[in-house]
Amino acid sequence: MVYDFALLCALMLAGLAYASMRITGRADNPATLLCGIWAVIFPLYWLSGDLFYPVDISTLILLMLAPVAFFIGAMANTGVRAQPAAVPEIEATKLGSAGLRIGVILWLLILLACLPAYFAHFAGEVSDDSQINFIAAIRLATLQNEGEVTDFSPLKNLQPFSYALPLVSLIAFHGQKAKGTFITLVAMILAICYGLLTGSKSVVPSLAVSFCIVLVAKNNGRLRGSGTLPIMAAGIVGFLALIRYVNYTFAEDANEWDLWVAAIQGITSYLCAPIAGLNLYLNSPETYDLSPQHLARPFYYIANSVLHLVGRAPLMELPSMHLKFYNPGAGFRGLDYNTYTYLGSYIESTNQYLFLIFPFGLSLLLARLHRLATPRNIFALLLYAYVARALALSFGGEMLIMDIANIIKFAVVLWVMVSLTPRLVDKARTWFRLPRATTPA
Repeated sequence: MVYDFALLCALMLAGLAYASMRITGRADNPATLLCGIWAVIFPLYWLSGDLFYPVDISTLILLMLAPVAFFIGAMANTGVRAQPAAVPEIEATKLGSAGLRIGVILWLLILLACLPAYFAHFAGEVSDDSQINFIAAIRLATLQNEGEVTDFSPLKNLQPFSYALPLVSLIAFHGQKAKGTFITLVAMILAICYGLLTGSKSVVPSLAVSFCIVLVAKNNGRLRGSGTLPIMAAGIVGFLALIRYVNYTFAEDANEWDLWVAAIQGITSYLCAPIAGLNLYLNSPETYDLSPQHLARPFYYIANSVLHLVGRAPLMELPSMHLKFYNPGAGFRGLDYNTYTYLGSYIESTNQYLFLIFPFGLSLLLARLHRLATPRNIFALLLYAYVARALALSFGGEMLIMDIANIIKFAVVLWVMVSLTPRLVDKARTWFRLPRATTPA
């Protein structure tokens, strides 16, 4: 019964995703992203059968109501259906400007030059007697130090620059296929390297989502012909490989086929285990506490960081973001997963009746940002591409608010890359340009 209801929810959300795409005229709008991803997750839960423990229908209703509220808010702040922009109008913007292209190349060289030092810094956190591969060891060390406020260092803050670089490159080299493809590919590899050195497996699917958002925007909001399918396929395969070699690095003596099957099952757990986790929390809140995901947490973290910069004691000691692990189903053979859940933060911060104000309010803001996110507004487009990854990965937790510190940092990075750097490049070119020789009349 509950699995059939999950399939019904999937069909309804797929209808909302299609409706939002038709109303806005763009396939990258926030309502389509959120409703679309949950329209995929519910059928996976339906297909999983006995892999996960069955949940209450009331839990599925709550999970259904949040995208519905998000859809209503997004449509309430949607203007007239966007018309495809003319090609000359797009080319008249900053797309392909010389200053932006030179800035991309300069940042590419800077990040390439800093990568060895960045590697050495994070390699120092790995134990010399570690018996696991380097990426898994980095991940383990990151989890152990997660939540700690550290001294500010330009080196430690290069990761958001590396994430933004391939997105900016995709816009800067518009119309230059050979050179643009090469530079963007190198920038993409750099971004993955920097992301993995911070212990983040999600950098691969996140970067794929952001990249696809920019591609769709460049294609006038149309999904067909945007080239997003191979990018998303590569992101899924890359994430699968990371699960295999990070999550299952301790099981090297097992059969290789079984490890890859377990990795595929691991992706299913990332998608569907939060459903079972939310159900456990709603039935036993005293056992599965979600308080580390309270929506006030990111603001306390920002306050602690500011106090740390001025040499003051932190406002409060924050608990780890990684919650209590649990077994989501008998088919997982004793493997435990986090109780991250899209609605957990909202319900923990309010209750089961008022939590819908958060997805509704956020959808109003994101719909406004999405209307500005066109090739004519590079800053808004790239910021939306970064925020959109939070929507696409919303099945694993509330990232729009919990990650607000990184969103602010990324906005500053975008300003440096798409506004400050091109201006400095243009001034340098003007300063070094020799005056033209003139002859007397």
